[in-house]
Amino acid sequence: MLKTSLPSDFNILIRGMKQTDTLSYLDDVITSHYEMELKEELFPAVRKALRNDENVAVVVEMMEKINNFHNRYLNYFSSWPESVSLGKKIQQNLIAHMEWCLMDDVRKGMTKLLHFILKYYLDMAHECCADESFRITCIDSNSSYNDANTIFINGKCKSLFRVVMRKLNLDKKLDDELIISVLMRPVYEELKLHCSEIYDKSFVSEKEDCFLNQLRDNQLFSFLKLVFGDDFDRSRWMKPLDYLLYTSYTQLRIEEFLSIIFAYPDSQKSINDLKYCLDYTGLRPMLIKSLKSDFLKRVSHPGTKSQNIIQAYISAVKALRELDPSGVVMEIVLEPCSCYLRQREDAVRQIMQDLLSPSDTERGDLAAELTNLSGYRSDNICLSERVGASPDEWHPDSRESDPNKASNAFSPRNSDIVSLFIGMYGSKEKFIKEYQKLLSRRLQQNWFKEQDESNEIRNLELFKLRFGEEEVSKCTVMFKDFSDSRRINENFKEKLTQGLPLPQYEVNFRTFIISHNFWPEMTEVEIDLPKEIQESFDKFKLDYERQKASRSLKLVKGVGSVDLDLEFEDESRSYKVNPVLASIVLKFEEKDKWSIEDLSAAIKLPPTVLRKKLMYWIQQGVIKQVRGEDDMFMVVDKIGPANEENMSTMEGEEEADDVDEEKQEEELNMMWNYVKGMLSNLGSLNADRILGMFSMFSDEDSEIDKKQLCEFLNKKVQEGLLTLEQGKYKLT
Repeated sequence: MLKTSLPSDFNILIRGMKQTDTLSYLDDVITSHYEMELKEELFPAVRKALRNDENVAVVVEMMEKINNFHNRYLNYFSSWPESVSLGKKIQQNLIAHMEWCLMDDVRKGMTKLLHFILKYYLDMAHECCADESFRITCIDSNSSYNDANTIFINGKCKSLFRVVMRKLNLDKKLDDELIISVLMRPVYEELKLHCSEIYDKSFVSEKEDCFLNQLRDNQLFSFLKLVFGDDFDRSRWMKPLDYLLYTSYTQLRIEEFLSIIFAYPDSQKSINDLKYCLDYTGLRPMLIKSLKSDFLKRVSHPGTKSQNIIQAYISAVKALRELDPSGVVMEIVLEPCSCYLRQREDAVRQIMQDLLSPSDTERGDLAAELTNLSGYRSDNICLSERVGASPDEWHPDSRESDPNKASNAFSPRNSDIVSLFIGMYGSKEKFIKEYQKLLSRRLQQNWFKEQDESNEIRNLELFKLRFGEEEVSKCTVMFKDFSDSRRINENFKEKLTQGLPLPQYEVNFRTFIISHNFWPEMTEVEIDLPKEIQESFDKFKLDYERQKASRSLKLVKGVGSVDLDLEFEDESRSYKVNPVLASIVLKFEEKDKWSIEDLSAAIKLPPTVLRKKLMYWIQQGVIKQVRGEDDMFMVVDKIGPANEENMSTMEGEEEADDVDEEKQEEELNMMWNYVKGMLSNLGSLNADRILGMFSMFSDEDSEIDKKQLCEFLNKKVQEGLLTLEQGKYKLT
């Protein structure tokens, strides 16, 4: 196809058309040449540049190129009397062809440019250089980096938006949807940069000096003024920007809300900010969905200790009540966590331990809740308040609430935390039984440490308010046994000082006498106690039964405290240990060396248990293994320095035993949660595979061996929770 071009001088074109009597077709000639050059030369070059050049300045250069092309034609026929109408024709032609052929590429380029300009304003706010990907290459290389960006934006970009875009009718393409889409991600990143992980500071308020308002007024408005120029309407953009800022801030805090819960109460200001934003944005469903998911991923899983789950639950209750006083969000979010806690076999024991912990310790949140009765209201009080309340005070539940769990007089939404835990299990029975076990252990410890029971009496009175006096009546008998034992021993000492006739006791002792029907069952250890201890007890038993003919005493051999003074060649040392450890070391008075089998038969203690108990005396340097004989042990002649990590105190040893037992039980319970998950997904597994997978996924080094695991799994088989087929365990 033969291409023709217009004469360089418009007057030559006019004369030629007059000679051929075709002047009436001037508009068509100009328009056809304009359109041909536009479609065949200009637009392909512009499209190629916009698609291939990543520099943000290219969109400005291409728009200028189109504008210069258009101005060249306008100047070409400017002397023509009908130039105005002809100019409108070619402008309409340009706009139509841009809309059809080039608009997608222009819109993408404009979006990229707007991102750059917005980032420039945001970066200038905290005096940072723009990202390297936004470097402008069309500016003189001698200019500094920030100066180059400033010259580019205040010069070419301002001209583009205020002149070129209007002339090409592209300013109408800068609609609200495009601007908001450009603002969304950078605004979120800006908020994340300045607000993320800062929970003790408020960023939202109605005051003009708050961070979000400052960001809107100083950076975002400046950006919009550049884009819209004199057409910028501050009042029209106020609400859209506020909604964008509050939505972005809300999304940021929703992502971090579990961390905010862990930081409570130091994160109170962040919670207040989020509460304000949720009312403005209506993103409460998003918060509920996100927080439930985070709880399942980070809290309610087998790898988390029950103590940590309980602490997270308590913090969540407090934080969510600050966020939503109605309790609806708390009820929905924490329901899966409540269900999971009910499945943890050690959860009740852990809750009771935390309730009895000192309120000034890390585990003291529940203990403080137990003593804080201001938030506790019985069911009768709740019902009375609801019945006597004014109809004007009624408020409907929020739309997120479960209609099957509507708020009523007995709703847990307003219950205190202790009542929430009790309601989680549906009854008080489990808590009362666990309290009896813990109280038994604590009273024993107080007795052997010769401490009074005043703290435990205080806890009992608090539990009476929570559970009812009748429910804890057995615990009252336990305290009576404690005081009676103290009185009996004081009378016994008084008789000794008065010189009254009493049996001759080989050892001095204090006897703790309990009513076994009212105390939790104690684990009895069938061992042969040292002769001195057994004979002293037998004499005390005869004297006691002589005075109280209707009662009989039975010695619980594994429970107690023994003060020992052991003499060596170089020095003597004192130890306070339980009867089992005392029985072991005193056997070495009979002979210097003992084998495991002989010593086990002598004190009637299983060899596996005996080995574990012997480790205590080995760590203290009292007993050592005979060289060359694995199962032979002897007492040392000269004792070395004591192991500071295992000081010889009864409470240290007994507490270590208790901790070991609790740790092992907790680890077994954790393993059970793992086992259920493994067998649910994999069908059936043998013990080796289960132990290997548990060791792989457990957070801590496992102290459970294969024998203990098999005993544990076989126990679950007996309970009907597992079946064993061909050496593989499977859920029933």
